[in-house]
Amino acid sequence: MGLYRPENIGPEGVLELESHSCPELFVCLGGRAGLVLYDGFAETVVEFESGEELLVSGYHNGFIIDRGAFFLVVERTSFTTEYIDRKTRLSIRKVTTG
Repeated sequence: MGLYRPENIGPEGVLELESHSCPELFVCLGGRAGLVLYDGFAETVVEFESGEELLVSGYHNGFIIDRGAFFLVVERTSFTTEYIDRKTRLSIRKVTTG
């Protein structure tokens, strides 16, 4: 479990997406924030009010709407993350954690 403070302001700032080998639970806190989601076919932008949550298993990346917003993220301790370019959907790199 950890805190994730997206560096992107708005969905247009998201340049790459990531996908883990296991699901992650995102809980929005401290204001409004959002996630850009890609399921392999279509991209969706989801905006959250503080206290709302979502279990994510596909490609994603976050952004803030309100300055103090952040996510509490619950994930496994060992997993692999693949990063892709948001526009081309081409793989950038893979990282193993744990």
